[in-house]
Amino acid sequence: MEVSLTISLPLPIEVVRHLHVLRIIQGQTIELFNGDGFSYECELLELTKKSAQVNIVKRLNKPLSVSLSIKLAVCIIANDKMDLVIQKATELGLQEITPVISARTQRIDKARMEKKLLHWQNIIISSCEQCGNNILPVLSPICEINDIFKQSNENALKIILSPVQNAEKIIMSTQVPAEILLLVGPEGGFTPEELNIATNSNFKSLTLGHLTMRAETAAIAGIVSLRTKFDNWMSW
Repeated sequence: MEVSLTISLPLPIEVVRHLHVLRIIQGQTIELFNGDGFSYECELLELTKKSAQVNIVKRLNKPLSVSLSIKLAVCIIANDKMDLVIQKATELGLQEITPVISARTQRIDKARMEKKLLHWQNIIISSCEQCGNNILPVLSPICEINDIFKQSNENALKIILSPVQNAEKIIMSTQVPAEILLLVGPEGGFTPEELNIATNSNFKSLTLGHLTMRAETAAIAGIVSLRTKFDNWMSW
């Protein structure tokens, strides 16, 4: 579906820099998005070193091919590794990402929390630009792990990645869940108490093979496994 528009607007400085990197020139047609689920065909009217002006020519309806709703709750890990998880989770089509503080996660003061959330939001935007996802995943506020355990969506399949628990054969199920909540621990893993609370909170344990993965690897591998099983994500 295409909707004709005639709207002129300025672009953010980050987009301006990207236009220069791509060597886009005045008069060219570019495609932009703002996270509302649509893409917009635009004509570049003006481009300077620090500003750009475009005219929206038409709205393009490009529905996402990803249908399975996966929400990731990931315990905060070292800066560059956390950045990687958020980047790849966005590229893999997740609907929501929640940074979590657990017993073995380093505490963060309020000022640093705000800076980190802004930094991660920018990573999500950049990742959407790269992969063509025109709906931004929701970046939820940083929360305590007990808040994750208290989530009560009865239709969601709640999974905790843990190499020390006896994994239940949830991946063998052929029924596609309405939603999946995937909980991934920090570098030091979950404490025994956290694992017990997770079990009592109806989380199913999932182990990804016999090798011990780093937290960032486990998060990415877990998402790919769920996509492959439940979302017809791969074709041979």
